[in-house]
Amino acid sequence: MKNRSSLNEKLDNFEQTTRQIRWATLAVILATFPWHSPQAVYVYSVVALVAVYNAILYLPFLQRATALRSPVMTLILDGLFVGVFLALIGNPSTPYSALLVFMVIIAAYLHRMVGVIVVCALEAVVLFIVTTYPLFPSITLDTPQIIAITIYALLAFGFLVARLTHADKVERDTLRHLRQTSDQERLRLMTLVNSLNSAIFVTDSKGKVIQHNEAARVLANIQDNHHHHLSKLLPLFRRADPKATLVNILSDNSSVQHRRDLSIMSTDDRKIDLEINVTPVQVQGKATEYIIVCEDISQERTLEEERTEFISVASHELRTPLAIIEAALESALVVDKSMSEQGKVLLDQAHRNTLQLAQIVKDLSILAEAQNDNIPVDLVQIDPTHILEECAIDFAPQAEGKGMTLKHYVEPATPTVLSTEHHIREILQNFLTNALKYSQEGTITLRAEPAKNGGILFSVQDQGIGLSPSDQKMLFTKFFRAESYLTRVTGGTGLGLYLCMELAERMGAKLWCKSDLGKGSTFYLEVPPQSELKRDQGKVVEAQVANLIEDL
Repeated sequence: MKNRSSLNEKLDNFEQTTRQIRWATLAVILATFPWHSPQAVYVYSVVALVAVYNAILYLPFLQRATALRSPVMTLILDGLFVGVFLALIGNPSTPYSALLVFMVIIAAYLHRMVGVIVVCALEAVVLFIVTTYPLFPSITLDTPQIIAITIYALLAFGFLVARLTHADKVERDTLRHLRQTSDQERLRLMTLVNSLNSAIFVTDSKGKVIQHNEAARVLANIQDNHHHHLSKLLPLFRRADPKATLVNILSDNSSVQHRRDLSIMSTDDRKIDLEINVTPVQVQGKATEYIIVCEDISQERTLEEERTEFISVASHELRTPLAIIEAALESALVVDKSMSEQGKVLLDQAHRNTLQLAQIVKDLSILAEAQNDNIPVDLVQIDPTHILEECAIDFAPQAEGKGMTLKHYVEPATPTVLSTEHHIREILQNFLTNALKYSQEGTITLRAEPAKNGGILFSVQDQGIGLSPSDQKMLFTKFFRAESYLTRVTGGTGLGLYLCMELAERMGAKLWCKSDLGKGSTFYLEVPPQSELKRDQGKVVEAQVANLIEDL
């Protein structure tokens, strides 16, 4: 927009200048041309035509006639005027030839060397014709007339150059001011960036670091100003990889990355765990630079491990006593027939809460397992038909008990994938449990179909209470439960869908939901052709894949 505005200003300035020079030229011709000569009538006619053309440019409705006001049209008409006028005077060696200099200056201003060459070529042709085939006798100018034309030419040249360079001077001043402002903003921005605790690297498309802040210099121990490759400054490896195989985070050059599974070794041989965000700077769909932001999360990782270990141990130890309590309460409800009604109510309440507590302990145990990087995961070939049939068998009694129908379909051409059956089954079971819990009637449909990425797209569709748009935004967060009557009267911990998201992220899958309030919901699980297992032991997974290939 600034360039276009500058160009319009430049052209407006040019148009005003040429219009003023044109009026002055006509005035000088009328004052100095010998009107007793034979060609005076023709010169008068040409001057009148130019005066009319110059006058009509002031009309308001012509302000929108861009073709008539264009620089090219102006050069053509002025060139014709100069050529015809020089042909009429019959002698190109008069001071009137200074008009050719005006044409050359204007052409150079607007069209650079190409314009100069074109104008000089055209006027040379005109001068050749005038000198070779003179139409009228040469006019003779007196000394006062020659002096007047010369003074006019000198003044007009100065005026023309001053006006035509005014816009350029304004642009240069504006550019100088913008450069000073940009330098100040850049200094302020660099001061701000250097004050951040996060290490920030900027690389080119090939991965060479072209800029970094102070925190990055400390993290990567940068000693010079050379443009080293990022892999040399940050030799990254997966945190759980015992062999520390180097990882290239710029291999995926088209999408934003968020990694929490990478580490580096410090100069004192201390492992530093990093959270890394990679953002490509794209120009016309191609990444030209990368911005890498690194955060030291070593202490956070240590706390997470301690928390995960505590949850895992606690949940494991709680399972046995809770199972004993649940069995005892169930036996008491069945065996003791002489119990009072109030006692039965209390025991039934204790039994239900024990079951809920056991479910919470189970969720916490699975969650701790999903967040533990050191637990290897078994990769197997997933058959969607087998998984859907077993899920349908397991949940059919619950659906029949509520008077609902449970259907399952596997679309043709649905492939098999290499993934973790335990995680997939856990996610689908959670989807089905929620569908049964928050639906009072209708059909629940469990489906598997080919995904766009070549994997499998699982879905569970119900005709239940549905979810509001605000609830859908928070659906997969920890301890979230929708604000509706049915969710308040039914039990739940708010960990189920959060656990599903953790399991999906661990095997490189995607989760999302589509829902209409009061019409039902559909939950989706998209499993890739081969799960990446982003937070697991890389070498363990490679060994499992190799073993699987050998078995095939």
